[in-house]
Amino acid sequence: PRKNRWMRTIRSQRRVLKDMREDGTIEKSEYRRYYLKAKGGSYRSIAHMRTQMGVEGVQFKESEA
Repeated sequence: PRKNRWMRTIRSQRRVLKDMREDGTIEKSEYRRYYLKAKGGSYRSIAHMRTQMGVEGVQFKESEA
């Protein structure tokens, strides 16, 4: 069902955002902005979210990419 697909997608995106905030990849304010974008359905997947973050200038650690 559509709801289960949404829950699986949003939970995985939120998990990745939380990990990025905790390891210092993104600041608290950036976390909130990306969290709200994810909630709004801006990202199709984690890969899409990371790509957009890279375009906006977020520097990833080597082990993540």
